[in-house]
Amino acid sequence: MRRLSFNARRALTLGALAAVALASRLDRADSSSAKRDSSPGYRNTSPGVAYVGSQACAQCHQDIYDQYIRTGMGSSMSRGSDQTQLARVTAPVNLFDEKINRHFSVYRKGSDLYQSEYEVDASGKTVFEQEHRLAYVVGAGEAGYSYLVERGKYLFQAPLSFYSKTQSWELSPGYEMRDQGFSRPIFMQCIVCHAGRPAPAAGAGQPSSPYQTDPFVGADPPFAQLAIGCENCHGPGELHIKERQAAAPLSGAIDTAIVNPAKLSPELASNICMPCHQAGDARVLRSGKSMADFRPGTPIDETLAIFQMPLREGAPTPSPLLGHYFGMRLSECFAKSGGKLGCITCHNPHEELKGAKAATYYRSRCLTCHSLKSCTLPTASRLKTQPPDNCVGCHMPKQNLTAVSHAALTDHRIPARAGEPYPDWAFHLTTPQLPDLVHIDAVQGQPDHLAAIVLFDAYAQLAPTHPDLYLVRYVATLREAEQQDPDDAFVFSALAQQALAERKPDAQEQAIRDLTRAVELGSKYPIDYLRLGELLRENSEIPQSIGILNRGLALAPFDASFYGMIASEDITSGDDAAAAEVLKRGLDELPENDDLRALSGRLESGSPAP
Repeated sequence: MRRLSFNARRALTLGALAAVALASRLDRADSSSAKRDSSPGYRNTSPGVAYVGSQACAQCHQDIYDQYIRTGMGSSMSRGSDQTQLARVTAPVNLFDEKINRHFSVYRKGSDLYQSEYEVDASGKTVFEQEHRLAYVVGAGEAGYSYLVERGKYLFQAPLSFYSKTQSWELSPGYEMRDQGFSRPIFMQCIVCHAGRPAPAAGAGQPSSPYQTDPFVGADPPFAQLAIGCENCHGPGELHIKERQAAAPLSGAIDTAIVNPAKLSPELASNICMPCHQAGDARVLRSGKSMADFRPGTPIDETLAIFQMPLREGAPTPSPLLGHYFGMRLSECFAKSGGKLGCITCHNPHEELKGAKAATYYRSRCLTCHSLKSCTLPTASRLKTQPPDNCVGCHMPKQNLTAVSHAALTDHRIPARAGEPYPDWAFHLTTPQLPDLVHIDAVQGQPDHLAAIVLFDAYAQLAPTHPDLYLVRYVATLREAEQQDPDDAFVFSALAQQALAERKPDAQEQAIRDLTRAVELGSKYPIDYLRLGELLRENSEIPQSIGILNRGLALAPFDASFYGMIASEDITSGDDAAAAEVLKRGLDELPENDDLRALSGRLESGSPAP
């Protein structure tokens, strides 16, 4: 009996497993979350009010609509066949990346754009080639555009993106070190901030954690509205349109059938922006929630708890990437406003200004609180800037991003001068109840009730990369969550990992029991199936292992590890035909995967594994 090992079989060391298996489960119950009066009187915050789409709003608000769709949010997503995108590829674009030995092309076919990828061996023979139609475009062009392909009900990123700064096609962010082909899945928590309304397939449980590995499974079509629209900020418009068309009298001084962010408190108004402009270091969805449940006009904390690691003196400045709100919170402007400063104090979401117009507009916003005498820089020096007399240019400088090529974001901390240190109070934002995390979106003036499962979720996201700060708290809250949430799949997944980490004599048996329970409870984490399959194999339970791995493959059909592990175990069982079949399936889906190809080659040659 021959056995071929799978080079890409995830060794699943404790560190590698922790980085994924300790991922946040965001769709669990938070039974102790306090009831809060979430609505300031707006009736469209009710879950029963339907979304109608921005075109319905445009019937009465055409001028605002026409202005808005020219903004970055209003053009955040489009179809790949959009004429602007087609005009970008007048001739095929070819790119070779020596590091990963891949050739890429972008070209037109009729009214569609396509990308292809292929590899050539030393003899000049094509090893594999694949092409996909670019179905959707993500981005408004400020930094550039990324492209999505449809594969069945799944959406995946294309390998090449277009970067505006260099006016060139280059590898998409995350592709620099390894080829992910057309199999890098799009997650709900990502697409929800780029699209107006993603439409999951019926019955598809959509993950929202940045550490999840379940792809977004879309309906047909996968988007109820492509670009970010009116209702993303104003809430669903069904009730408002119905009452305005019937000329129903207003019940008060404002129309409570539609949220007007300008009439909200600064905190609630900024809560509308936070889901997409404030990532935090850990994000935890509340009881049975998804991001689609958030309604403008309600506290975001009722849907999503956002946590930030406390600032430490001498530590590097946090990246501005998706940290706009926390940056503003750290500003003297915010502190001295008594919390009245909010996102829409300065930003008009309906309009996006550039160059001199932007400088003039934002300067006018600064002068609502400051005076001309507030700036100590001589007038002659201020007029030399481009654009001239530009407050934002000095006090909200752009910072380059290391995570995204050719991109920069504005520093919302509004420093008075370059290199200004944080104020002392910025290092004291924690509370006695939560001494090691800042709960950014906690509702001000209300008790902050955080169940053990929520804290466990947050610490699970942080412990793998900051064990010195959060591992002890992670273990403690895991034990609390075990008592409070005995039927939570993620808790059992973490218990299995902890048993292996503690290396008790019965660790393997306990891990098998806990992971089996996690699977029985409907775990959506592919890593649970991979690890359970590995443990069962080590326990010589090969048929059971293959069964679990096949269940995981159905959950994540574009994960190469499942194909490789199943094939290896088929070979161990002496079933080379089954191994060949699963490897063929894997290479049909993932032709770029070198490890699957190598394993298939060794199987065909009959050579033992190295």
